Amino acid sequence: MSLVKKLSAYVLGLLLCFFFYISIFSYAMVGFSEHDNLNEVFGSFISERLKEDNPDLKEIHTNMLRECDKEGFSDIDIPFDSGNNISLSCSDIRNITSKELPVIISDKMFDGVYYKEFDCSFLECLMSGNLDVIMSHKANNFFKTWIYVFVLISLALIIPVYLLSESTSDFLKTMASCFVFVGVPFVFYDLINFIIFKISGRIFDPSTKMILDNLFNPVRTFAIVLIIFGLMIFLLGIYLKKRQKNG
Repeated sequence: MSLVKKLSAYVLGLLLCFFFYISIFSYAMVGFSEHDNLNEVFGSFISERLKEDNPDLKEIHTNMLRECDKEGFSDIDIPFDSGNNISLSCSDIRNITSKELPVIISDKMFDGVYYKEFDCSFLECLMSGNLDVIMSHKANNFFKTWIYVFVLISLALIIPVYLLSESTSDFLKTMASCFVFVGVPFVFYDLINFIIFKISGRIFDPSTKMILDNLFNPVRTFAIVLIIFGLMIFLLGIYLKKRQKNG
């Protein structure tokens, strides 16, 4: 095999692994950036902070009920330090207990973030440092759209990688490497965290772990299957190579 052909096979193999990884990551991000999943992660965090900052929830709820009893009041606006206000309907306030108040407030706050309209595309917002876009419906729409593009590119790259491979066994080894490379980060992030802890003495805090769980857990089973399949076809590649030599 010529040097150019070997180099082309190597570069295309790397591209195949990259786009295959991006496809799986996009699939994980589609689920992660769904409204209910993000609200579960960040809504619970906001709710706990509200409880810490406002220990006397019963009094706050009672005052809200008094305001709602006044003539002409159908909504109550709650100001925040960020300058953003949220509006709670009096019907909602009457139908909840004081303990549920942080939950309904955090839901409203999160909805304001998730459905916020941005003047930039998803990638433009990221490149400009506007990371709030990751927690918005714009991120969900981006990954839902582009995952099909990444999958198609991955499938298209399989053909030239096969044609440029010196043998079927080499092709199988390349595919096996891609499968294992793609699957490992989604399966062993707990192990990675353990290694980081051993080196630095620090471990993921609960909120970070919750985010990682919501990102990695939905694709973990698929990633395990991918690694097992990758190891199987790697062994098949070795078997075919030995058989070719003996033949």
